[in-house]
Amino acid sequence: MVSLRAAEHVQHRSEDHGAVLILDTNSGLWITLNPTAGAFWRNWQSGAGFEDVVVAIAAQYPEVPVKSIRTDAEQLVHALISRGLIEMIPQDARAGTATDMAEPKTAAAGSHPRWYRVGGALVALVVADLLVRCSFRLSFALVRASRRGWCREAATLPQGATNVAAVSRAARYYPGRAACLEQSLAAVLLSAVRRRRLDWCLGSASAPYRFHAWVEAGGQPVDRSQFSYDRITVV
Repeated sequence: MVSLRAAEHVQHRSEDHGAVLILDTNSGLWITLNPTAGAFWRNWQSGAGFEDVVVAIAAQYPEVPVKSIRTDAEQLVHALISRGLIEMIPQDARAGTATDMAEPKTAAAGSHPRWYRVGGALVALVVADLLVRCSFRLSFALVRASRRGWCREAATLPQGATNVAAVSRAARYYPGRAACLEQSLAAVLLSAVRRRRLDWCLGSASAPYRFHAWVEAGGQPVDRSQFSYDRITVV
């Protein structure tokens, strides 16, 4: 019997209406599965075999031929495997649509970072842009590694707000891409220069689906306007 599981670099979350959101932390790609595809995913993640899931889903839709459901399931599995999102595992080893990130929010009113901070933020933004263009997987691994050894203390909310404001100001002068992914990563890098940790968060909101990256300090979003987003992963 064939069993399936999400790859180690995949983060996912189920929505109340049955859809599943998937984040590939190797590529930075977001995938959304509709409720039916989401049902397949959840059952596979629970350890059920491929054929068992086909039978279970077919029982929910008796008007649809089992052969048709099996064909759809096979196509879904092939698509997920080809994207590296799911793995086939032997029985004894068992224990979509890409979407751009949301536009970043502007710095809070009254935030006026000093020019030298803006200069440092501009450098951090350049580095962040290059990292994201090079490999999201590398960006993810670099931030995770910095938290283990280099960053000695957690940044406070005021410190995080200062960095976010500086990056937001620097983004006005940056000629390249400076969306939420680049700006949040730049804020994390800017904080790391002083050996302080900011949490790099990636998440989403639904109805309609929106995907976003932001930073948190002490478990709270530095920019409180991000409260409408649910985290899928934090680095």
